[in-house]
Amino acid sequence: MNQLSRPRTIIRGAIPAEAPAALSRRALLTLAGAALLAPARGGAAAADPALARIRLAGKLRALAPRLPAAACMARLSGADAPALAHMRDCWAAFLGAARRLRDGDESLGFAAEKDFRARQALATAEAVGRVGGEAAELAAETGALTGEAFDAVLRNAESFEAHAAAAFAAIRDAHGAAARSVGAAVRMDVVTRQSLLVERIAREAALAALELRQAQEAARGIDQDAQLFAASHAALREGAPMLGIAPPPEGARAALARAEELWPDFEAAARALAASGAGADGLSAARDALAAALDAAADRYAGLPQGAI
Repeated sequence: MNQLSRPRTIIRGAIPAEAPAALSRRALLTLAGAALLAPARGGAAAADPALARIRLAGKLRALAPRLPAAACMARLSGADAPALAHMRDCWAAFLGAARRLRDGDESLGFAAEKDFRARQALATAEAVGRVGGEAAELAAETGALTGEAFDAVLRNAESFEAHAAAAFAAIRDAHGAAARSVGAAVRMDVVTRQSLLVERIAREAALAALELRQAQEAARGIDQDAQLFAASHAALREGAPMLGIAPPPEGARAALARAEELWPDFEAAARALAASGAGADGLSAARDALAAALDAAADRYAGLPQGAI
């Protein structure tokens, strides 16, 4: 049986982890109920500004745990130049996404963010991540990842991820009603969260390899995120009407199938690194391939051409 076969608890697994803080259960049920009355949109559709903004916010959410994961990978690789450049690029991508969301992006058709809560959440996420981001930039410039710089990246890693998730939730709530179908915000929440789970698993494995996380604790974290990934994947692949998740749009099916093919290699590499401390390069390659497939699926859910974000 494929490791991503549908689990017994799809509905629980498919509800976004941030939902209790951002979308009440009543709101989720109302949204899901309305989605049952809305026509299914299985085919590709033209992108709209609301979904493009939510998609970019989902990318922002996944970039937050990528920075500390990249720092750990750099530490494991002996801080070689490509690893340090990757750290810097992770921060630059996060900062660029945050500013596009705040100031608008003509290429994606949306103007400057007007919602106060969303602007505040973006500013907070940027401020929390700045210390680690500046350390990553300095490491790339100097060609050395000092202990102080490494600690700076990791110091607020969990807070950074939480504030990036809060920024996503604020943008989803502010623009979800304007999306082209009733359940679109929920679908985008789930499909973009898949990339977040991949980044968190890579981070846990790297922390364990560096003996900054106990192996058993890291294994539990990987187990939880892997189960959630599998449940959400099943909901995306097959649809979950009670959650407002329609079957995947045209073009997303192939990307989801590709992610399903790549998942076993990624999971095995993560578990091997967490258990033995070896195989960081293999995990990085598996993560890159899986992330590309998930990005392609998320783009198509938003009605965007691949690579638009």
